[in-house]
Amino acid sequence: MTEISTMDEEQRRNHIGEKIYSLIEEWHGENAPRITGMIIDMETKDLMAAIESKSSLKKVADEGHQLLTQSPDE
Repeated sequence: MTEISTMDEEQRRNHIGEKIYSLIEEWHGENAPRITGMIIDMETKDLMAAIESKSSLKKVADEGHQLLTQSPDE
């Protein structure tokens, strides 16, 4: 397994995006690309915490989905 800390920013984003996309797509369908982008743009320490476990990732993905689906009036 490639060590994430040795990757440059673009490699890290691609690696993590590939790892998490299928789960996010399973949970949030057509919003998966945008939610994945939101997650991989997080600060490194927050990103690492989010991908530590499936339940942590689900929580962050759900928060992203909620942001995307909120009406502008809220």
